Amino acid sequence: MTGLPYLIDLAMRLGRGMDRLPEVFRRRHSDWLQTRQRRDGGFAGRQGGSNLYYTGFAMRLAQLLDVRSPDLWAGLNDYMRLKAPEPRDLPDVLMRLMARPMLQLRGQTLWPEAVEAEEVARCRRILDRARIAAGFARRPSASLSVFQTFHAALIHELLGEPVANAGAVADALRARRRDDGGFVDMPESADESGTNPTAAAVGALKALHDLDEDTAQRAADFLLAMQREDGGFAAHAHAPMTDLVTTFTALVTLGDAAVLRRARLGDAGRFVRDLVAPQGGFLAAPADDEPDVEYSYYGVGAMAILAAEAAGP
Repeated sequence: MTGLPYLIDLAMRLGRGMDRLPEVFRRRHSDWLQTRQRRDGGFAGRQGGSNLYYTGFAMRLAQLLDVRSPDLWAGLNDYMRLKAPEPRDLPDVLMRLMARPMLQLRGQTLWPEAVEAEEVARCRRILDRARIAAGFARRPSASLSVFQTFHAALIHELLGEPVANAGAVADALRARRRDDGGFVDMPESADESGTNPTAAAVGALKALHDLDEDTAQRAADFLLAMQREDGGFAAHAHAPMTDLVTTFTALVTLGDAAVLRRARLGDAGRFVRDLVAPQGGFLAAPADDEPDVEYSYYGVGAMAILAAEAAGP
C-alpha cells in the first residue's frame, strides 16, 4: 500500500490505465461529454439545470479523458468561478477544491490569489461544522459518518493539512466494521455492510495513513463476495442488482488492498463495457437507458483501472 496522498495515487493509477485504452475510446466519450456542457459552462444531471455536483464530475471526467478543448475548460472555469452556488457541505467543498488544480492545469484560474484566504476560510468553516469529537458527521448532533469522514480526509489532503486527532478518527472508523469485514456508514441508517461505505472507510483510512493489513484484507474479502454472476458488484448482500458506481468503488478499493487480481476481472470488464451507451457515456446499471456524467466518470475510471491491472506493475 503506497504512502502517496490518496488523490494523487488514484490519479496515477487511472492515468496508467488511460494510457493503455485506445484513442477511439477516449474520443467517443470526449465527444459525448462536450455535447453535455450547458450554455452557462456547467453540467446538469438528468433533470434541472447546471449544478456543482455534476459539473464536478464532468470536470473529473474531462481530466481523465484529457479533453483539450479550450472552450470546454473556459466554460467550466466560468461556471465554477461565477455561477456555481456557494459550497454548503463537505461534498461541495471537495468538488470545489478538486476543481482548482484541474483548472490550473488547463490555464484557468478558479479564484485569484487575492481571495484565496477567504475561499480557504470558507472551506474550513464547513469542515468545522461537520466535525465531531472523533471524525465528521452529517450534522453536529449526529454520530460519525464514514462517507463524511472520507470527504473530510480528502479535503484536508487538498488543503495540505493533517486531520486533527487522526488516530482517534481512524479508530472510530474501524468501529464501523462488521463481522463480515465490511463497513456501515452509520449504524442507525443500516446495520448491513455495504460496498460503498466499505470503500469509503478504506479510502479514509488510507488518506489518514492508518490502513492496517487486517482491515484491508477483511474488507477485500467482503468486497469479493459482492461480485455477482454478471461481473458487476452489488451495493450489499441483498441488493437486487449490480451497478456501475458500486463496481467502480469496489475495483478501486481492491486495488487499495493490493488484491485486485482476486476479482473476476474479465467478467467485470464485460459488465462495464456492456454499460456503454450508443451515443457515448455510460449507463448506471443494466436496466438504465440514459447516460450521465457521473456514471460516465465511473465507467471510464473502471475501464482505466482494469487496463492498468492488465498491464501489470
